[in-house]
Amino acid sequence: FDADSVLDYRHLEEVEPEDIRFNTTYLSPQLRLFREIFADDRGEFLRKRQIYLTPSADIYSVGLLLCQQLFDRIPEHEDEIETESFKKELCDRYEAELNGREKLAAALVKIMRRALRELVGYRYQTAQSLFNDLGKVYHALTAEMYVPRKTAARANYSYVAYDLLERYPLFDYGTQKSGGRVLDIAIVGTHGMRRQMLQAMIACGQMLDTRLNIRLFDADVERFWDSFTSEKSCPELNRVVTCNLNQKMIRMDVDTTIVDSPLAHIYLDANDSESHILDTMKSCRTRYFVLLQEEESRNYKIAKSLAKEAGDGPVFIGYLNNENKQIPVLNRCVTTFSISSQKMSEAYCEEAFESKIYQMGLAVHLYYSGGNEPDADRKKICDAFRKDPYSIASSERSALHGVYKLASIGIDWYAKDAEKLFYDRVLSLKTAEQRTLLERLAALEHRSWTAYMILQGAKTVNSAEELRHYAYVGNNDWKDRSDPDHIKHPCRRARRPGRGLPECGWENLTEEEINRLDSLDYWSYLIWHTLEELIKRDHALREHKTQEICRLTREEGWYELEIVCDRMEGAIGKCLKKENSAAEYWRNVRNEFSVAYQAEQKKNLRLEEALTDLDRLMRPVLQNSSYHDFKKSDEDVIFALAEILTASRKWDQASDTIAASAPEESAVRQNAEAETLPVFEPEITIRKDLSLEIRTILKTERDAEQLEALLEQLEPNEESRLFQKLKQKGRSDGSVEVIVSVNSPALREALRKFKEE
Repeated sequence: FDADSVLDYRHLEEVEPEDIRFNTTYLSPQLRLFREIFADDRGEFLRKRQIYLTPSADIYSVGLLLCQQLFDRIPEHEDEIETESFKKELCDRYEAELNGREKLAAALVKIMRRALRELVGYRYQTAQSLFNDLGKVYHALTAEMYVPRKTAARANYSYVAYDLLERYPLFDYGTQKSGGRVLDIAIVGTHGMRRQMLQAMIACGQMLDTRLNIRLFDADVERFWDSFTSEKSCPELNRVVTCNLNQKMIRMDVDTTIVDSPLAHIYLDANDSESHILDTMKSCRTRYFVLLQEEESRNYKIAKSLAKEAGDGPVFIGYLNNENKQIPVLNRCVTTFSISSQKMSEAYCEEAFESKIYQMGLAVHLYYSGGNEPDADRKKICDAFRKDPYSIASSERSALHGVYKLASIGIDWYAKDAEKLFYDRVLSLKTAEQRTLLERLAALEHRSWTAYMILQGAKTVNSAEELRHYAYVGNNDWKDRSDPDHIKHPCRRARRPGRGLPECGWENLTEEEINRLDSLDYWSYLIWHTLEELIKRDHALREHKTQEICRLTREEGWYELEIVCDRMEGAIGKCLKKENSAAEYWRNVRNEFSVAYQAEQKKNLRLEEALTDLDRLMRPVLQNSSYHDFKKSDEDVIFALAEILTASRKWDQASDTIAASAPEESAVRQNAEAETLPVFEPEITIRKDLSLEIRTILKTERDAEQLEALLEQLEPNEESRLFQKLKQKGRSDGSVEVIVSVNSPALREALRKFKEE
């Protein structure tokens, strides 16, 4: 950054005085001081290089370069970056780009000021934190998230991996042995996509009664594995897999508190010769090959040999080849596929958006986003999804593993009668066998999710004391988010089929019952118990803040806010009693308070501070406002499969619905008034959030206006309207499609009971 010296911070012990040129134009104050301290004293340099040579020195240089880019000059000292004057200059220089958004100018000046603080402790400490802040401003200016090239490449490699596993499923190339199925896979080579291929295979290759063997061939494979399982990458992967290096077992046990059996058996082989790979295919019955040598001619040569020597069983050979060079195959049991990596480091691969696996992932995302935001604009959800590599990979994993889960019980995801077969085999829950199968599939989903989280770098919470120490401190909830790249997630625990937690009244569990809980149920209980302790501890403070808010609104004479404040107290009481929909009721009332406060057009800083404190104190209350059984989340995924199964085929019609009812013909009016009154052909849908959506076709736009006027007469109160405003869409035949949303606590409670029964 400082156009000076390139040093490796990881190996400062190798840095000598002559390695640093001290370019005075961009030099940070700490490096100026360092140069004065050691002068010609080599010993002083060696003793203090670890103290002065830090990334924060480069951050200062970045700040200078940023100033030079924006203002065509470098400030001589920190005080020169006076916020208001710099902000005004920015606004004047970049009037068109900022378009009156002074907040963004202020944010940029604040970033520069923090980068150029003379005291190191007040400066950005890492390039990532500086990058994140700049990224937020960029996003606000352009309405798109800047995706670094490295992130785009990883996202593209993930797409290639998921696309491959959808087109050519691992289970089509498995072998049967006593006790179940064996999936034996080989990945050959060092290409950058090897990591994402391995991650996808481990996460999605989880199937019932199946052993997953993954063989990595590469001369430097041991170094790759050490890097892949390092503290910076996937630090806990070694706890859940067995590992064999050059035919010698180096790790054979797994942590059974996280998984009941190994997620995969990893075989690291430094011999990547063609003859050795052919021998492995024959001796180990390896049936699935992904050839990722950087030298593409080697991939082609090995693929030809494998295709020639393959026996009678089905064999798949995917090989990296950007020229799309096809392999001549005479054996009908052999399937080959040419993998292309062109343009994958530039931006997210455009052709991915048209692929089947992307549309499957989008259907999953729409399903869950629709449940969280029932009135959300579908196009906005799709656009946001397209720009979020993490959501794409996560949703594609969820969708793809649905295919593998169904294959586990002998159902082809793409069969026309797949939904019916799945309902008959599992979801009808009429027999003990069906209930057992549901439990096993839910446990399988949890296992796949656990694998995915571990491969994303997540860590395990190892003790109740650790949970109590971080819970609801800073940005944490019951997950430790202090390190965004390695979130600690307490639900990464082994799950047995069956439940150990009661529907309610966990406080009544005996010590003996607690000791019998499996690892996941125990942590469900422990999270609940920790939150209960937090809520009790903060009870007096929560009451004090609520009373303070009420007092401040009275002093201001804000009558409407006083009324809402009383309702806020009632909402807190409902949450503490764990009443149905209490958390949603609190959010609605809290939002109502914010709207009423803004309408006053006056600021009360003490009130705002008290509200911020109350919001913080309410976080554990809202989390614990209903009994959490984290096994239910896994079961919800299994029940959602039927919907996602349909949506993946008709992704352009994917919606957030759970069930649809009311046949059209029953609603057609068969009387003389049909010519003058609206003709209803309703489709009534129960959304995931247990509200109703009514879709109907009306003859004319005039009919739609009549219906809207009628709804407004029924519900004159704008702020708590039961019927949401009509959405209209004109049709080519002159008729109008309208959508009405119906939402109320009483309705949701009735539908919840209906759903349970």
